Amino acid sequence: MLSISGIKSAGGAANYYGKDDYYVTGEAGSPGLNWGGKGSEMAGLKGTSTPEQFRSVLNGSHPAFNGGQPGQINDRHRPGHDLTLSAPKSLSVLALVGGDKRLLDVHRQGVAAAMAYVEDSFSITRVRQADGTIKEVRTGNLVYATVEHQTSRSADPQVHSHNVTANKTYDAATDKWRALETQHLYKNFKTAGLIYQATVAKGVMEIGYDVVKDAKEGTFEIAGIPRDQLEAFSKRHAD
Repeated sequence: MLSISGIKSAGGAANYYGKDDYYVTGEAGSPGLNWGGKGSEMAGLKGTSTPEQFRSVLNGSHPAFNGGQPGQINDRHRPGHDLTLSAPKSLSVLALVGGDKRLLDVHRQGVAAAMAYVEDSFSITRVRQADGTIKEVRTGNLVYATVEHQTSRSADPQVHSHNVTANKTYDAATDKWRALETQHLYKNFKTAGLIYQATVAKGVMEIGYDVVKDAKEGTFEIAGIPRDQLEAFSKRHAD
C-alpha cells in the first residue's frame, strides 16, 4: 500500500534515497533516482538526479525556485514528504526470486497511476489574499523524484518505490513557487494506495496471473503461492 512521512533533513535524504539499495551492495536492475511530476518539468528537472541536485531541491536552494540564481538555505524550511508504495509480497517473490521481470513494470505502472492521482488532487498551496484572508489554491503540479528499492531492511525481496516530494509547487496566478499544503494528502492518502492496488491487480491479471483479494484491507496477493513461502520472505513483517 502507500505510507507517507515527512522528511527532516535534505542532506540525509540525498544520501539515503540516492543509494541503489539499503544494505545489499551490487544490486542490478533498479532504476536510479528519477524526476517526475509536472512541477519538475517546470523547474527544468528531467531524467536521473544527482545527489547534489536532489539536495538543492529539498532544501529549497535550487535556482528554479529563486529566479534562476542559487538560493540561500533556510534551516526552518521543511524539505518534503516521502510517499512510499510497496508491492504485494507475492509480486516481489515472483519478480525477484522467480525472475518474472514483467511484474516490475506492473509495479511501476501502479506507482505512476497513484502519483498522477496525488498530483492532480493534492497539489495545493495557501495564498494570502488582498483582504488578508488565506485561500487554498490547487496548482496541479508537484516536484518529486522516484527511486525503487527491491529489498526490505531485513534483506528480503520487497519491491517498493519512494516518491520523494519536495515542499514546492508552482502557483501560476502569482508566478511564485510556494510551499505545499499537505493536510488533505495526509487525510486521504489511503485512496492513492487503493489506486496503486487496483492498477497493479489489473496489470498482473493481464499478463496471466490470478489474484486473491483481501476485502477488509483492500489489498491482494497473486494466487498460487503458499502462505508459508510468503512468510519465509517476510522477516521484517514478523519482527
